[in-house]
Amino acid sequence: MAFYLDELFRGNFIPINSYLIDRQRIDSILLSFDESYTLAEDYAFLLKLSTNYAPTYIRETVSEYRIFNDFSNSTIIMNDRLGVPDKSKIKAWSYALWQIEILKESLKPDYYSGFPSLKTRKYLFYRFPGLKIFVQYKLRVLKDLLVDGKKMFRSKPK
Repeated sequence: MAFYLDELFRGNFIPINSYLIDRQRIDSILLSFDESYTLAEDYAFLLKLSTNYAPTYIRETVSEYRIFNDFSNSTIIMNDRLGVPDKSKIKAWSYALWQIEILKESLKPDYYSGFPSLKTRKYLFYRFPGLKIFVQYKLRVLKDLLVDGKKMFRSKPK
């Protein structure tokens, strides 16, 4: 299976603990995380790296990741005690994703995410309150899926 940069631009499907880097072959400027990112800094790092160098895909499981029931090792946006979306986490992730979109546009000028702008999303949530409830419902479903059973996610090919 080949690596497709367009797939990486659609979403971060490569966990940080599943890739290896030969430091001797990479420009030292690219070998550090951008500290202006508070979240998704690994995704920004991987986008910059993969637009400058062609990654090689290895068809093996190289790491495993487990999400604990208390979400202590995840970035889930739910309030753990109340079971509702945490507004501060949503705001932080919205900002991080906005930073990533700007980075993608700078790395690949013909890139367009297809997502509505923040201004458009605010208008839609204001104009159609049911849409916000639908999004909150989807977040709750996601949390329920992660809590049911002991899920283990693997970095392996499909």
